[in-house]
Amino acid sequence: MKPLIELSIKLFAAYLVLSNSSYVINLALWRNDGDLLINEAVIWVPIIGYLIIPLIMGVILWFMSPRIADRLDYSDSPSISEKGVISAGAFVVGLYWLLHSIGVVLGQYVSQQTINWGHVVVFVMSFFLIFSGQAIVVAYIKLRRFGDSE
Repeated sequence: MKPLIELSIKLFAAYLVLSNSSYVINLALWRNDGDLLINEAVIWVPIIGYLIIPLIMGVILWFMSPRIADRLDYSDSPSISEKGVISAGAFVVGLYWLLHSIGVVLGQYVSQQTINWGHVVVFVMSFFLIFSGQAIVVAYIKLRRFGDSE
């Protein structure tokens, strides 16, 4: 199970690094002079939110994936288990929600001076998904068995 979890984390890390680069390319093309001035916070905050944070998280995830896979693999056997897939999936979805909500909240706050409370809730929920894989597995098993007459 550990190799599958590690592979899924590395695929997600590559996705983070490669998919968010389009935001910066669009931003650079949007500017007439192509010059990103340091004193323009409206330009730098989206770059930090959409490119720098996902790039750093992607690199960290890539190199930390063996350790993360060890912590997420709750099965005792080397075969692919249902528990391992659920905990790894919850971790990856939580990371995606975390990074996406950071970008949206920072971008809207800087450009419109408003806070998107929906994405703040998603931000908080993402920490639950990231750090409570075992609780999610237990809840899934209980829900799956709900209504069984055995």
